[in-house]
Amino acid sequence: MHPFYSTYWLTYHSEYVSRLVLEPHLDYGEDGIGTGVFVRHHNPAGIGQELRFIAECTRLHGNYLFCEVKAFQGERLIGEGEVHQVVLSSDKLKELHRRAYPDWGSGAGGWGIEDHLWELKK
Repeated sequence: MHPFYSTYWLTYHSEYVSRLVLEPHLDYGEDGIGTGVFVRHHNPAGIGQELRFIAECTRLHGNYLFCEVKAFQGERLIGEGEVHQVVLSSDKLKELHRRAYPDWGSGAGGWGIEDHLWELKK
C-alpha cells in the first residue's frame, strides 16, 4: 500500500464531518443515514499529517440534506466532494434494519448475513 492518505479515508472522514453537521438538528425519534458520497482527491497528503475538514450544508430537499466537504492540509486543498444524507424516523430505521437482517437475534449466523450469503452461493 502506498504511504499516502487514501481516498477511502477521505470518503470516511467526509461522511463523518457531514454527520456532525446533521446531528444537532435531529429531533427526538429521528436519525440520519448516508445515501451518497462523492469525493475527488486533488493532492496527496502523507499518513499521519493533520488535515482540516470543512462541511457545510448547501441544500435541503424534503428530508434530504446535502453537504459540501473540503479537506485541507494547511492551505492546500487535498480533496472535496458532496455527501447526501436522509433523515428518517427511528421506526423507519428499525424497519430497514429488519429488512437488511431478517434473522437478527435468531442465533442463525450472528447478524444473519452469513446465512443469506450461503444461500446465494448454492
